[in-house]
Amino acid sequence: MTLVAKSRSASFQFFSSLLHLPSLQIHRRCSSLSTNLLHDPNDNAKHSNDAELISKILVHHHNPFHAMESSLQLHGITLSPQLLNQTLLRLIDNSKIALAFFNYAKSLPDPPLSTASFNLLIDILAKVRQYDVAWQLILEMDNFKLTPTASTFLILIRRLISSGLTRQAVRAFEDMETFVQTKPSSQDFCFLLDTLSKYGHVKVAAEVFNKKKHGFVPDVKMYTVLVYGWCKIGRFDMAERFLRDMIERGIEPNVVTYNVFLNGICRRASLHPRKGLRGR
Repeated sequence: MTLVAKSRSASFQFFSSLLHLPSLQIHRRCSSLSTNLLHDPNDNAKHSNDAELISKILVHHHNPFHAMESSLQLHGITLSPQLLNQTLLRLIDNSKIALAFFNYAKSLPDPPLSTASFNLLIDILAKVRQYDVAWQLILEMDNFKLTPTASTFLILIRRLISSGLTRQAVRAFEDMETFVQTKPSSQDFCFLLDTLSKYGHVKVAAEVFNKKKHGFVPDVKMYTVLVYGWCKIGRFDMAERFLRDMIERGIEPNVVTYNVFLNGICRRASLHPRKGLRGR
């Protein structure tokens, strides 16, 4: 039995019992994203208040094997996609409760699920490095007639890189087209390079760029990201090499590109005034 299935069976009675508390009535009906309620200017505030109350109850009654008592009075709450999403946002630091609540939502007759809700939970789980469960959620989306988007994978990729799992992140990028059924855009490719560079993995970013740049159209943003990455780790020789390469390719550096390069040089000069640029 998978971790998701175990969590679902363990938590189903917990969330079902919430429905029968005299002081808490969460109806199982879900509303469509196209309903008029979503156009109500007070709707966001209403869902925000409901999400705040629900998240507090879930956190307070986090153990499904203990009796639950609550003084909160919630009446007539419909678990809609928007309410589900806002509740998950409030459970971002409680991955176990978020997963259990999501599994409860999946068990409803008309699950109020959306690609956005899957993305939120994938981010919550990946934040605590539960990558296997995150991948399983991506696979499960098809069961609810939902399709992962580029954002789904970019969320996972960012978390993988932040954990130092750069190779897994690159593989996830390569797998994106299979799931999303469209080729990653230049913007998606730039996001991969940028995230790798910001977390200090510019060598991997440069390797990926050199390997895959023929499948995209290299632009000033991609080169600027790499120049920044090399400057970040003090490799101004490599930063200058990429600066020259972009010029040779007919890509004109912009103000941001030169600022990134000059700021890197100035930062090194201030930290190592005697060394200056020796060693370039």
